Amino acid sequence: MSYQLSRRQFLLSSASVAATSATVLPGCKLQSNNNQTDQTHRIALLGDVHFHDIHGDFGFNDNEVCIRTMQDSVGSTRMFNENYFVFKATLDDIVAEGIKFVILVGDFSDDGQEAHVDGLKRVLDQYSDDYGLEFFLTHGNHDPTTPYGEDCDKTFLRSDGAGVKVTSNQDDVESFIPTDEVDDVLYSPKMQSLGFTPLMEKLGRFGFQSQPHYHYYETPWKSHKLEDRVYQAISADGAYTVECPDSSYLVEPIEGFWICSVDMNTHVPLDPLGSQWDHDAKGYEDGKVQKTQVLTWLKDVIKRADEQGKTLLVFSHYPAIEYLNYSADDFYYLFADSSYNHKRVPTSETTEELIDCGLKLHFAGHIHINDTAKYVGRNGQTLVNVQAPSLAAYIPAYKKITCYGPDDFEIETKVIEDVPEFDSLFNHYENEISWRTAKGLDTHWKSMLEVSSYRELMYQHLICLTVNDKSDDWAGICAIFISQRFHYIG
Repeated sequence: MSYQLSRRQFLLSSASVAATSATVLPGCKLQSNNNQTDQTHRIALLGDVHFHDIHGDFGFNDNEVCIRTMQDSVGSTRMFNENYFVFKATLDDIVAEGIKFVILVGDFSDDGQEAHVDGLKRVLDQYSDDYGLEFFLTHGNHDPTTPYGEDCDKTFLRSDGAGVKVTSNQDDVESFIPTDEVDDVLYSPKMQSLGFTPLMEKLGRFGFQSQPHYHYYETPWKSHKLEDRVYQAISADGAYTVECPDSSYLVEPIEGFWICSVDMNTHVPLDPLGSQWDHDAKGYEDGKVQKTQVLTWLKDVIKRADEQGKTLLVFSHYPAIEYLNYSADDFYYLFADSSYNHKRVPTSETTEELIDCGLKLHFAGHIHINDTAKYVGRNGQTLVNVQAPSLAAYIPAYKKITCYGPDDFEIETKVIEDVPEFDSLFNHYENEISWRTAKGLDTHWKSMLEVSSYRELMYQHLICLTVNDKSDDWAGICAIFISQRFHYIG
């Protein structure tokens, strides 16, 4: 197997590519001979869409759109509103490419809120019915945020530019105190973050439940019923377990082609009743302890695929290999444990366990970066992990996968440059600037509204996030690092 296009190469090479939505960067080739046959399968794989329905039904419609404040977006690793436009533009691009199968590797919603999930379903239904696309989803740490759902609140933008707190918790309304930044509060049950079961019921058509046209379907739990697809989540001290849903599945949408979705969300109960949960979003790192049955099942799936000559594509929300070009320990030293999500980096022991399962190629999201990593195990076997970047961050792109056979994959990274209507909400942000200026509040991001393309908007978002929001945090750390380096040199 050979691989190419690291995250660094992706950033450098894409910077010199002509500005066009059809830009294709060479990606990862696994023994590809490019000989297209009847057994060739083409798949689009999208990472961390974080769909926010700007026309969502929250029970109010002050702006004609339901959007988050730009102030919130520039404090996050993703844009909240514009992902609506880029998601639809990407699906249009996939249709134009003639691709049929589309995989969403988790975090397909903002935070699993019912209104956003309903909006996502509406879009997926439209592209399924009108263009014949088939979608296959897995859950991420944002959907669900907890196994059985929880209250949620976000700051939305009012037509006059003020922030409005929208909450699914009635107590928030009664205790609300207005500020210059957040002037009002609204209650909406559609802001509730859904749990596993309602998510799988609403989105069952997209891989979570067996469909009549599937050639084959199974789960690790020997049952298709949602109530049977559960495991016993272990408390941190091992004193008790609480039942928790799992959404893993294997589907054969077309004869000879298997798609395996591995749900590595692991929620740790904080009380025996399961009313409170902890979720570190570590994926396989915790899953190897909490979800041994799922990994045993994965090993058997891989074995059967090999024996039956099936082409197998395995994906999860979480990476299977360290994704920072083996620099995770350097980041840990420089920025401390909580920074750069060091605890979410898979250890070599975890990767070895996956190699022992027979896994050779794995697709993931979660980290919002483009990366292809290769790991050679103790047994001499190689595992390649392909990270899909997020459409809601810089650089917006998705993966194009062509399967020529069980061991013959070609993977390309397609950058999304131009997005129709990407700037259609800018007039609302202008109102936000006016409100914040009148209140003496920060508007460091206003230059973002001067961009001429979606990709440039994502780049300016990255600049605002790092320079304006992180510079103070990093300045002291970097100063210490430089002084220590100078000391050692001296």
